[in-house]
Amino acid sequence: MREPRLGLAWSDRRRAMRRRYSLYMSSPEWFTRRQRWVEEWSDAHHGGTPHCLICGIEWTLSGDDLHHRTYTRLGHERTADLIALCRPCHRELHRRMEANPEWRRRPREQATDVLVAQMRHQRNWKQIS
Repeated sequence: MREPRLGLAWSDRRRAMRRRYSLYMSSPEWFTRRQRWVEEWSDAHHGGTPHCLICGIEWTLSGDDLHHRTYTRLGHERTADLIALCRPCHRELHRRMEANPEWRRRPREQATDVLVAQMRHQRNWKQIS
């Protein structure tokens, strides 16, 4: 389990949640859930392949991440609770989320959705320029 970022203190409740999260993320259940997510996503998108929601690169089960929009159903996630992100975009999303207390005060789903939209817009703007 990683330690809190410099300047961020974790409560005992947060530490317990992080331990639970870390155990789950390395469990066979999580790897099964990832595989099932790909199948559900593909069925919903007529057999398509997932792509990173920010940069658009093709997403792979073996090399990329699923970001939790919410931890409410951790271990029992719905398909919409998870979004496909390549590893660099996932790291940047978390960096931005953790860098500004305003994002941490918002519901995680809302913060994720707004940040993803901003990052997509910034990326698209850079491509046009």
